[in-house]
Amino acid sequence: MAENSKSAKWIRELLLFFQDGMKYNLHALEVAWEQRPVATLETDPSYKGGKEGKPKTTIWQGNVMRRMDMYNTIFDPRVAPCDIYRKGEFADI
Repeated sequence: MAENSKSAKWIRELLLFFQDGMKYNLHALEVAWEQRPVATLETDPSYKGGKEGKPKTTIWQGNVMRRMDMYNTIFDPRVAPCDIYRKGEFADI
């Protein structure tokens, strides 16, 4: 969880999420599993005489949180905001 929070930058999203809760008394957060290509360095003594790391692309995967902006979010109006995740048909940015 700690590695996911640093890689996916949860801190900013969570701060904005809680700020929306204080400001509008309503807030939303999307939590999803995501895969991203990430550049890393690989140690290879044969690459440029061992003086530089060899670039390598790896796939990072983990939990990502995105705050949903309340002005641009469309909720299912037939369901109470606290039940959208269970009974609602849509909540979209």
